[in-house]
Amino acid sequence: MPTARSPDRREAHDLVTASVNRHRAEIVGRVLRSLRRAGSRLARDPATKDQLRAQVTRVLDDTVAMLRSGPHADTAQRPDPASIEIGRQRARHGIHPTEAVQAETALFETALTAIAPDLRQAPEPVDSLARFCLALQRSLARRADLVSRSYFTHLLDQIYHSHAQHRLRLSRELHDRVAHTAAVALRDLELYEAYRVADHERAQARLSAAKAHLQETIDTIRTLSSQLRSTATSEGLQPALVRYLSTAAPTVATSVTVTGIESDLPLTVGDELFLVLREALSNALRHADPGTVAVAVRVRNGKVDATVTDDGRGFDADAALAAPSGTGLPSMVERTYAAGGSLQLRSGAGRGTTVTVTIPLPRRPE
Repeated sequence: MPTARSPDRREAHDLVTASVNRHRAEIVGRVLRSLRRAGSRLARDPATKDQLRAQVTRVLDDTVAMLRSGPHADTAQRPDPASIEIGRQRARHGIHPTEAVQAETALFETALTAIAPDLRQAPEPVDSLARFCLALQRSLARRADLVSRSYFTHLLDQIYHSHAQHRLRLSRELHDRVAHTAAVALRDLELYEAYRVADHERAQARLSAAKAHLQETIDTIRTLSSQLRSTATSEGLQPALVRYLSTAAPTVATSVTVTGIESDLPLTVGDELFLVLREALSNALRHADPGTVAVAVRVRNGKVDATVTDDGRGFDADAALAAPSGTGLPSMVERTYAAGGSLQLRSGAGRGTTVTVTIPLPRRPE
């Protein structure tokens, strides 16, 4: 059974409620200005700004409700579909969780600065301020938990989907290329047997064709085997990329450069970066018909920057990034965001393509 609130506590709650209502618009505006000065994406896009305004309002309403009913009230346990959807949308648009932490810090500081002077009139100002801070922190933490869970759940779902798509693509490659050329080689050998006695010249032609088709099958298997090496960077990123290109692009002029201290690149980051770059290279080789492809990786200043550039036919970059599937770009974006990085794509018809990936590196323990 809930305990009755004392008159002092009720008075403090009324003061907080009145203060929040009086300063609500001011708090929202100051939070947005603070984030805009910091360059946060949450304060630049109209849609995310509207979300942020609504989220600030919900946090303040939750804070007031918890002060009225106590920190263990049902308010903290209510379903919050809005925060869950915010997490999904931020994952889809590549807004990193650090942006949310920045917003939460700005809201806490702004709300505290606005409300604290009014609480001086409370019967127990220090205790009232402490209760307000605790309720505000609980409301922020609850929504941050929901947003971050939804964010990473969405990313994990997308990564699982990209893995499934990758397996499906390999299955198609095995069926369409390996099985097909092997079947053609078998047919050539059957024709060789049929012509071997009666028509030596035609028999030799079939035998030569069978050898060529078997060689094509072996080359395809080697290429697919290379693509399955998700931990190929154990010997270094540059050897892994060179090895992949040697089998995937034997007739295209390619270059791979890695500068900086590659030992600063954790194996997990290196593997994810390799998978992203490999997908970018695969897209270029399969769809762009390039004459040259260049990969450049630079490790410095606590981050790794990588670019894949080709001189192929190019395409509509905005449309490709918006597509749910097709060229492997969604999986590249999801992998990059999951590693805490960002991906940019520049392309146009007849202008080639450049994919740029930037991933911050974890700090080494001092």
